[in-house]
Amino acid sequence: MEIRCLKQELLEKVHIASRAISTKSVLPILSGIKITAAKTISLIATDLEMSIITQVNGDIVETGETVAPARLLVDILKSLPGAAVVVKVMPEQGSVNITCQNAEFDIRVLSPADFPELPQITGARTVALKLSTFSHLARQVVRAASTDEARAVLTGILLHFQDKKIKMVATDSYRLAVSQANIDSEVSEEEVIVPAKAITEVSRMQPRENPKDSEPLLRVAFASNQMRFDMNGHTVITRLISGKYPPYQQLIPSGYTTVIELPPTQLEETVRRIATLAQNNTPVRFFFTPNRLIISASTREVGQAREEVPIQYSGEDREIAFNPTFFLDGLASIKEEIVEFKMDSALKPGLLKPRGDDNFLYLIMPVRTV
Repeated sequence: MEIRCLKQELLEKVHIASRAISTKSVLPILSGIKITAAKTISLIATDLEMSIITQVNGDIVETGETVAPARLLVDILKSLPGAAVVVKVMPEQGSVNITCQNAEFDIRVLSPADFPELPQITGARTVALKLSTFSHLARQVVRAASTDEARAVLTGILLHFQDKKIKMVATDSYRLAVSQANIDSEVSEEEVIVPAKAITEVSRMQPRENPKDSEPLLRVAFASNQMRFDMNGHTVITRLISGKYPPYQQLIPSGYTTVIELPPTQLEETVRRIATLAQNNTPVRFFFTPNRLIISASTREVGQAREEVPIQYSGEDREIAFNPTFFLDGLASIKEEIVEFKMDSALKPGLLKPRGDDNFLYLIMPVRTV
């Protein structure tokens, strides 16, 4: 095998493929990236749960394949000048030769015969939507997914297609994020639980700038226990999480007695300042009183902080406390000019959502305070 491509092109695509590699794997072959040169140049990496395939723009001098150690390949490419790179397999030496201008490297490679076969998704149902729509929803909910492997279902994101709508739901039992959007394709109802890592990687494929006359499409294929995402010359294949997702609709209150409206940046900046004194798992407190929201935090033997924010509120005095990180995560998901902050009592969940927009909500459980 011999290929020729620009250094920056190859480095960018190696970075993308390497995101499928697990740092915990004990199998040496899974620490490598499979490079194939046939009709196109492809890079493939997998951790056996998720696989990423990406296409590289370049010239194929000789077809073939090899598996190169990902970390070493990244380090070498980073060090090269911005010029054409030639990658050539040396089968007799069991190595690959990498040259760029006057620099030359020979590194040991692994056998492509030992690289796992990618899952074949047959008889799949498919749907197409704008990649930007998918990425927007993913970024709004992914922070709420759990990282506790003991509850595998909660480490995933519920993906629900129905008619011409897509909905994503994530929860770690301390907060709940729900986001939905309209799509152009009509699809029969589908509901699957996708690992949060896979959803994140698909959303990262969104280009920084879209061409003026076209927006990248994401094509999604469902099978019994696998899902495939195709977009922009990249493919992500992931194993689905089995199990039943919690009935999250039951957690959403039907109404609130206290509602205030604020610019999310103002609220975020205030909470972030006060949170510097919310140490050792100390919550941030929110005290509602007529025309004022008082945000405070205190940590024993460290200190305390307090700030008043003017608001339009004429109800009874109320107080609620939240984990500041969880609260800030919810605010970070709202880019609209005004956020609605809703609460009922110190023991019931609070809610953040854009004003006048029911397509996104972020529910957060309160922290009990003495």
